[in-house]
Amino acid sequence: MKKYVNTDWLNLRTTPNVSSENRITIIPKGQEVTILSETGKWSKVEVQINSEILIGYCATRFLSNNIEVPTTHSNTIGAVHRKENRNSSTINSREHWSFPIGDANRPTRKTTSVEVKINSIYEILKYLDVETSQRYEPRKYTYCNIYAHDYCYLNDIYLPRVWWTQKAIQSLTKGNTVEVAYGKTIHELNANSLYLWLIEYGPQFGWKRVHDIKTLQEKANQGAICVISARNKQSNRSGHISCVIPELNEHKALVKNNLFYPLMSQAGRNNKYLFNSRWWSSSRFSHFGFFYTE
Repeated sequence: MKKYVNTDWLNLRTTPNVSSENRITIIPKGQEVTILSETGKWSKVEVQINSEILIGYCATRFLSNNIEVPTTHSNTIGAVHRKENRNSSTINSREHWSFPIGDANRPTRKTTSVEVKINSIYEILKYLDVETSQRYEPRKYTYCNIYAHDYCYLNDIYLPRVWWTQKAIQSLTKGNTVEVAYGKTIHELNANSLYLWLIEYGPQFGWKRVHDIKTLQEKANQGAICVISARNKQSNRSGHISCVIPELNEHKALVKNNLFYPLMSQAGRNNKYLFNSRWWSSSRFSHFGFFYTE
């Protein structure tokens, strides 16, 4: 039996109960699922997301016979930055951190081979120096979103630091030209907003989603740029985003108690050059996703 998701985001779980540890992924509104069986308030379903076939449990009340068509966006909505190559925007300055890093000597990712990709990614990590750079130093707020943006920017991958306002998007989709004006047509994105951006706009900029953390680590090991993004249950509280890093020499992913802990780098309450964690499984996050791009 075919049904469709009738809520904005529906958890797919390994078991028919609510737990922060059993979430496989989030199924978007309008997604078709195949009902395999029903048990009380839960349905066992099969769903194809991108090229992956997933099987798990979801709450039956969020499935219906009606098709909900998800919002699509025009390719006229292009990438946007504040002024690039501004030399006052550096890893040791907080004054211009809504601008991309403008240091003329900044490293970038080289892509001639997997080995070269990985070595240049580590050069970028060392340059960003997340544990000591003033740009990411936690104070009243934390800055995982800035660090993830900078990491992607130096790897020549688009993850927004600023993004178009809703009014600007409406104008762009009509084919109009919109001037880049901070606070008027563009605004800063926090970690919660980045999760929604990756879902809505990420595919337009080459971001793909996988649903297995080992697969994400394998993509990183091949030189892809990978992030884990999560949205806080409370929209006024901080979400989080971290970068999954290629394994190299003594820097490895870990397996503990049959759980996989990827190799990551992040800014946040604790700024960490390299570490292993499963932070996204925390109960404070309502949604999470594993994303990569070449």
